[in-house]
Amino acid sequence: MIAQFQNSNAANSSNTVNILNNGSGYNLNVNKTGQGEAVYITKNNTGSGTTAMVVTNNGIGNTMDAFATGTGYAGYFNGGTSSSGALWAKTTGVQYAGLFDGDLVGGGVKAIVSGSGYAGFFGGKTKIDYNSNTSSNPHLAIYEQTVGDWARINFYSGGSSFFSTAGLVGAGAISSKYALSFSGTGDIFTATGDGNFGIGISTPTYRLHVYGDAAYTGSMSRYENNNSMNNNTMIDIFTLSSSVLVNGTKSGIGYGANIQKTGTLSSSAAIYGGNAGTNGEGIRGSVFGNGGYAIYGNAAGSGANSYYGVYGYGSGSAGADYGIYGVQGTGANDWAGYFSGNVGYTGMLLSTSDNKLKQNVQNFSGALQQVMQMQPKTYEYKQDGDYAHMNLPRGEQVGLIAQDLEKIIPSLVQPATFSYSVKDDSKDGEEGAVTTTQIDYKGVNYIGLIPVLIGAIQDQQKEIDELKLQISQLSK
Repeated sequence: MIAQFQNSNAANSSNTVNILNNGSGYNLNVNKTGQGEAVYITKNNTGSGTTAMVVTNNGIGNTMDAFATGTGYAGYFNGGTSSSGALWAKTTGVQYAGLFDGDLVGGGVKAIVSGSGYAGFFGGKTKIDYNSNTSSNPHLAIYEQTVGDWARINFYSGGSSFFSTAGLVGAGAISSKYALSFSGTGDIFTATGDGNFGIGISTPTYRLHVYGDAAYTGSMSRYENNNSMNNNTMIDIFTLSSSVLVNGTKSGIGYGANIQKTGTLSSSAAIYGGNAGTNGEGIRGSVFGNGGYAIYGNAAGSGANSYYGVYGYGSGSAGADYGIYGVQGTGANDWAGYFSGNVGYTGMLLSTSDNKLKQNVQNFSGALQQVMQMQPKTYEYKQDGDYAHMNLPRGEQVGLIAQDLEKIIPSLVQPATFSYSVKDDSKDGEEGAVTTTQIDYKGVNYIGLIPVLIGAIQDQQKEIDELKLQISQLSK
């Protein structure tokens, strides 16, 4: 030890060493070339209001300058296990408690902690003021030293719960992710480097991927416009490709799509499908499962007005326009249209009869003989059991029995099948089993009977004319 200055009187509050300098040089210049510290200051007393070193500046210069021209630190602060902190800076004015200025290569402050504590703690507002216009030169950079782990920022507000935002840079864009999560629920949303965004799922495979699990309540997605005067489109989907605009797949209980209109505007619609192209469909529904409907329309109004489950309107100015158009497939039991119940119409029920559509045209004979074999009956349709699902007419009916007519004119009788499905939803929260029942029956083409009746009338009139002629000859 070269020199020691000691004050052994604990009650003496005077300074141990005073250095006064009215010139422009340093008060103290310490130059160290060997090992160890250039200045080592230790505080052993327990007075809470005392410090090991006080540096005061009443002028306009710096209170203390620390320079490191080698590979070491200009200042090294090491807090022990029981210390409040390695460095404490406080200002009561409007300037900074500590100003750290790094050059173009080095950093202004470097703080390292090897445990679970904080390398830096800021008890007030923190401001980052920096001019940067490139993504590779950020205002704040957070690095995770373990390759393949997330770099995180947590947000607390008392208690143990917190929000966490984290970024993971993987081997490629797909494996690189940015996420926001909550300590009680897990991932809220995740964005991947290739542009996919997921809500409630950490591995989104679509541009927008929304996922709800067993703990999920409420609607998965809601778009709300509370301004009744705003006529802007809520959701606008546009594509130049040949892909499907909306693809909905339903495997559980409920509807694939449930769209309700509750407004009173007569010109508005719950679903509107338009096709401005030269081909394709405005709305297409396809069902491929064991039963079910591709498109289901239900009119269940309770007022005095008219309600329509499905409404079709053909109103074009050129070409053929169909309000509803159905095409029969090639299956033995395919129908262009099938109605389970009464059918009414106010226009013409048109049947194809153009000569250019027909071949092997021959005169029909024996119509009267065939009509005389027909046996009209009165009957009532069954309304119980499986037949209750067919919506058969009630009350007394007049008609023919298909099996009887088939023996006379087989071409006027066709086989048909009616099917209905029932789902067992007796167990709450479970997907019910679907049971499909088919009822095979025979139907009569009553419109096809009209030419037979015409032929029978003609045959009968021919006989009447012949009898008139015979009577006329006998009366002479």
